[in-house]
Amino acid sequence: TTLREGMNGELMDLLPEELSGAVVTVSKLTNPVAGTGTEQIVTEDSLWLPSYSELTGTARSGSEPEGEQYQLGGGPNEALALDDGTYWWERSPDPSNEAWFMCVGPDGAAATSHRPATPNGVVAGFCL
Repeated sequence: TTLREGMNGELMDLLPEELSGAVVTVSKLTNPVAGTGTEQIVTEDSLWLPSYSELTGTARSGSEPEGEQYQLGGGPNEALALDDGTYWWERSPDPSNEAWFMCVGPDGAAATSHRPATPNGVVAGFCL
């Protein structure tokens, strides 16, 4: 996607050298957009958006897990809420709607979805 390309290009280039030089590229799984197939997509990324299953520990109905859960806990979680109440994107497509992607809401719940043109925030994951 355009966002993924920007994160691994322009955004990565904006990181301080001491951080960008320590970031390790990892393989990430992403479910296909609803109605486009059943095989997960594997990408190699330096910066990525967390998936629904990485945030909650479960897969959405009709989809496969896209990685192991990070140590955040399930359900609405204050650690996932941004201070300004902004929604932020996950990399998981909404399994019930081919035009929407999952996002985290202002309460820290990872189960919301929006159209890609919605101006949500971005929380980048990375591995050192």
